[in-house]
Amino acid sequence: MMPRNPHRQPQQASSTRALDVLDLMQDPQLRLADRPWMLRTASHLLLNPGDPYLQESFRNGVEERLYSAASSSDAFYANYPPLGAHLSGDLVVVKLPSHVLPMRIDALGRNLAVVGPTGSGKTSLVILLLAQLAPRARVIVIDRKRELRKLAGVPQLGAFWTVLHWLQLSLALLQPPPGIAVDVWVSEVVSLVARSYSLYASQRLLLETLLRVYRKHGGNATLKHWLAEVNAFEAGRGFREQGYKEAARAVLVDLLHSVPGLKFAQTNLLEILFSQPNGGVVIECDSLPVQHYSFMVSYFLRWLYTWRLHSRSYEPQIVLVLDDATIALEEARDREAPGGVSPLAESMFMGRGLGLGVLCATHSWSTTSTRIRHNTETMIICGAQGDDLRSLSTAMGLTPEQANSLRVLQRGEAVVYAPSTWPAAVKGSYPLVASQIDDVELQARARAFMSKVVIIEETDKSSDPKPQDNLTPQMLRFLHAAAFHALLSLTSLYRESSLDRTQGKSVLSALHALGLVVPHRVSSGKRGGHMYFIEVTEQGWLELEQRGFSRSPKPTKGGFLHNLAALALEHDGKKQNCKVHFEAQVNAVFVDVLWQFPDGRLEAYQIGLSNPRYEAEKLHELVQAGGVASVVLITKDKVFLKKVNALLKGGLSDEQEQKLTLRCLGDLLNCDRE
Repeated sequence: MMPRNPHRQPQQASSTRALDVLDLMQDPQLRLADRPWMLRTASHLLLNPGDPYLQESFRNGVEERLYSAASSSDAFYANYPPLGAHLSGDLVVVKLPSHVLPMRIDALGRNLAVVGPTGSGKTSLVILLLAQLAPRARVIVIDRKRELRKLAGVPQLGAFWTVLHWLQLSLALLQPPPGIAVDVWVSEVVSLVARSYSLYASQRLLLETLLRVYRKHGGNATLKHWLAEVNAFEAGRGFREQGYKEAARAVLVDLLHSVPGLKFAQTNLLEILFSQPNGGVVIECDSLPVQHYSFMVSYFLRWLYTWRLHSRSYEPQIVLVLDDATIALEEARDREAPGGVSPLAESMFMGRGLGLGVLCATHSWSTTSTRIRHNTETMIICGAQGDDLRSLSTAMGLTPEQANSLRVLQRGEAVVYAPSTWPAAVKGSYPLVASQIDDVELQARARAFMSKVVIIEETDKSSDPKPQDNLTPQMLRFLHAAAFHALLSLTSLYRESSLDRTQGKSVLSALHALGLVVPHRVSSGKRGGHMYFIEVTEQGWLELEQRGFSRSPKPTKGGFLHNLAALALEHDGKKQNCKVHFEAQVNAVFVDVLWQFPDGRLEAYQIGLSNPRYEAEKLHELVQAGGVASVVLITKDKVFLKKVNALLKGGLSDEQEQKLTLRCLGDLLNCDRE
């Protein structure tokens, strides 16, 4: 009789029972479905259990499968789909030994988590998934590391993506979604603010004051009006009621100053954001505090949930992506929220039937909110160093050997549990997606998107003094110096503003807290040190314009450091009597800055601050195109310079290498030019 335990030697059997054959056919370690002849032999053996030829053939096949299972070092050997299995889906997740594991888009409505420590490849895998998803669904990415902008540079699929910074957003917190009654939205807003900022005891105060705002201002109600009503609210004489008022006031003041995009009365930005049938928008929130980040994500989800619930419209499929969301998803957020459930955790299971889903990338699964874990169907593990293997084993149905293998995953490998496609966790590999970002194209797409947004600001101008009356003369002097002497380093700006170092630090800190300036650190490759240069924000320029100062034009379409390098090159070029051209073209190749000497010689300058591979390819094109006497690349720092140098190594002739010079941005800026 064949043994019931497949791991014992089959030669010891003298006859075969039908029950033993069925047990062996269902043993996942043997994977008999990978051998069709084994299934046919087993079927005949069930009909003729005494046939010695069938017994011998089946016994030999079982031995061969036992040897394959014992010799495999893959802990997930038994979990892979049979060779003949057909797996259907819309997105390719990973490549298995004998299959490609897909996933259906509708599975994202039941949420997906990508887990792994820093450097494990989470972002690369998210880029692979989202690049495929954008043509088929609407994707909104909240990016805290400014890494997912690479989606806009993916060949053939990058055109589906727009990149915005959170300071560009024009939002109206008190404006209900289309078709939603004011009283419904009042309850949602009060609940959202109270639970996001632990203001459970202040809910009555928030509700009463917000209702007064709508009675006074109607459709023009703004966050500033709400703050004014809270300030005017007459609390009782007790310390407790005064504390409730002060807590609510502090939160609203912080929201107004930290998230200035929420101040508007009416805007159609969220309608445009969520109504498109496909494509993606990356919203970069690198400088947004964690608490406000959680609030903004919850606000987006609650606005969309309320809109779809009342309109009964569930198309298109919308996926909200939270990259590097570890802190926002922690269990501690639930404990801090009234009722023990954070708004973000609640929103992740409210939209399942409305075509809404969340994809979150986090460093740890064990510290993630229990409610979020219970409402996440698909899991992708890129690494589990430092994580609790028991929570992962429970969620994915892993054996101890499989759980231990999560700690030794290499970059480019992942363990995927996608029950909508295949009921067992499997291990596979995924490719790194190439990306080439064009900053000029990104800015053009952002302008095209924002040109569709209609904004109505508050009508009561008396409550918004212009210009601000809280700027001291020292602050105004420093702001003016930073705006019109951009090439001066921080120490020189102190001197220009007649401030000593202590006063200067205090002024800079105050201006930065008001959102009027942003300091940028620049490393010097030659000297090994660093300097600070000060960028005046859009809000800072508005303050200066309100005082009669005209804005300085930008030489290029790049960011602050890009324009800073261009200004320095313009200054140095004019000192050598050169004509300086910005964003010029040389033999069909665009360059950032071009010097034209009096004798007709041309010297091209490329400012590379983001992608070493792209800059290396651009330099190669410039050198081979000819028409210039020399080509200079201004790099972000010494590390960036070395990467470009390594990519160029061996690709240029000696003559071409002599025409090429690489410099660090810090070396270009290490002397004041004004």
